[in-house]
Amino acid sequence: LSGNFIDLLVNFIPDNIVKAFAEGTLIHIIVFGVMFGISINLLKKNETVSRLYDDVRALRTLLMSIVTMFMAIAPFGIFAMLANVVGASGTKILLPLLQYVLTVTGANLVYIIGYTLAVSALCKLNPIQLVKNVSRTIVIGVATGSSAMSLPTELMDADERLGLSRKISNFVLPLGNAINTNGAAITTTIASITC
Repeated sequence: LSGNFIDLLVNFIPDNIVKAFAEGTLIHIIVFGVMFGISINLLKKNETVSRLYDDVRALRTLLMSIVTMFMAIAPFGIFAMLANVVGASGTKILLPLLQYVLTVTGANLVYIIGYTLAVSALCKLNPIQLVKNVSRTIVIGVATGSSAMSLPTELMDADERLGLSRKISNFVLPLGNAINTNGAAITTTIASITC
């Protein structure tokens, strides 16, 4: 292995996890989270660690409940913000916004269709059934514009509608949510062109 590759791997490990959280260094936070999760699962039979394991699971349940509450009121907040902008700037502000929304929607539809067909072909699934199984997640993601807000629904759909292992979906979906930001790339690119 070359020195550069080893340096890259070493740089994934945080020197100071508090500093990583304070600065929002995502890769350090993810690596710490993975190491913490693996360690707590390996030691959960230990009496001391089992209490921490139960506390972490309770905290996860609490945080999912908070996200679900915010997800329920988010459309009202978005409407209020839009009403405020229209009230301050007039209806002339809506035409560029409509052009931007339609362009982003078109680009996301092209991406979603391509991604759905690719996943369906690789996993030998019916694309229509796949879309039906994840329809709740799609609706919430589109309505909120945030994959993070749809994460609780993604986790439920993965378990209940797709039949994925809960261990796998609880690891892969949050990790993919943090790393796989294709929608943000599409939105940022279009915003830089149209604005």
